[in-house]
Amino acid sequence: MLNRKLMPRKNRSCQDHIPLTVEEIDKVISDWSDIKARLKELEEKDETYRRVMLNVFKTTGSDIIKGKNFQVIQRTYNKRTISRNLVPVDIFDRYAQTKEIQYVTLRRL
Repeated sequence: MLNRKLMPRKNRSCQDHIPLTVEEIDKVISDWSDIKARLKELEEKDETYRRVMLNVFKTTGSDIIKGKNFQVIQRTYNKRTISRNLVPVDIFDRYAQTKEIQYVTLRRL
């Protein structure tokens, strides 16, 4: 665990900060790398479970699935990607792209 005194605080300026030693910097970088690798692994697992649930939603035709302890809700929203303020209305209506995005939320019951 890194010594908290060595880490900068919000109300401290950079000059008040005690610099890290080479060994501490190595430890921070190593820990950060490990965490990033773990995050990537967890994000891949999350995506796998998300896809499983999307398949369940697709096969059941439902937007809500409840288990004993959790509820999963599927929502879809559309997003237009051109700003109305920057172009005339007729051009916006003609060229704006609509994206449909599905997302799934998990909520403890």
